[in-house]
Amino acid sequence: MLTALAITTAVITALSPSSWNIAGLVLMLIGVVLLFRYGMPYRVRTGGATNIIARAVDANEIKAEKFYARLGWIGLVLLVVGTLFQIVANLSPAGGLY
Repeated sequence: MLTALAITTAVITALSPSSWNIAGLVLMLIGVVLLFRYGMPYRVRTGGATNIIARAVDANEIKAEKFYARLGWIGLVLLVVGTLFQIVANLSPAGGLY
């Protein structure tokens, strides 16, 4: 039976360091584009209000806010995963520290 460490080591060594770097850069690029397009996920929520004075709640605005928040979180996760991929590339046995 394989241990988690053996599986992790096998996965890390299966790809070359340059493949990890490229995958990390691609994920980070997608994450940055998502963050620029949809904003950070912790922006101020309006709760569907169309403006500050109105008391009306717009259901479409609530859906849009949830959609933007979801894509913002996906962008942040992609940035973190991309960074981890680049760290793995630099620390992998085949790549070593450059």
